[in-house]
Amino acid sequence: MTESEMSKTAKYRGREGRKNARQYLGFVRKISERTFGYPGREALAFFNLSGTELVLDAGSGSGFYTLMLAESLRNGKILALDQSSEMLQVLAKKVRKNRLNRRVEVLECDILDVPMADESADAALSIFVWHYLDHPVDGAKELFRLLKPGGKVFIADFLGDADKGGHHGSMNSQEMKTILQESGFTGVRTYLHHKKIVIGTAIKPV
Repeated sequence: MTESEMSKTAKYRGREGRKNARQYLGFVRKISERTFGYPGREALAFFNLSGTELVLDAGSGSGFYTLMLAESLRNGKILALDQSSEMLQVLAKKVRKNRLNRRVEVLECDILDVPMADESADAALSIFVWHYLDHPVDGAKELFRLLKPGGKVFIADFLGDADKGGHHGSMNSQEMKTILQESGFTGVRTYLHHKKIVIGTAIKPV
């Protein structure tokens, strides 16, 4: 991780990380959802889960969307990926409290370099994460590698101007579409959600 990347993610580590982890599963998250909409429902509709899949939550944080998706995986599993041990510790406690141990697994790792075999997962989502990456296309390529042929990917992030002299930060629909296409995905669709979020969906070719 570069020095600039460390400064961007500092609030998700140490004491500040533990504080934010609790907030993001509480009132801050609820206020955010009222303001920006609820992309988790959009992800569920797109995935159309049968309940037996392995789903990746890339950049899960303290697991707000992880826990929501776990409810739809009766005989499947969601793997929460994040580099913040503090966030994952909070998620692990919520998993035990809600008795979701068989459905949720956590893995502390860099989402650009996930220690998993190629074509391991049926679906993947990354919500409000890409604006932290200097090059989101690297994240898209890693998800492409991890997905099985026919696997689905769902991305949601804050809407913004694409003319930034680089990928880092918010993005518009065309930028997200280009990133997914350049990574090998097909059936790419991007659209606005609550006028403040850009959502991208795509499929790995069979």
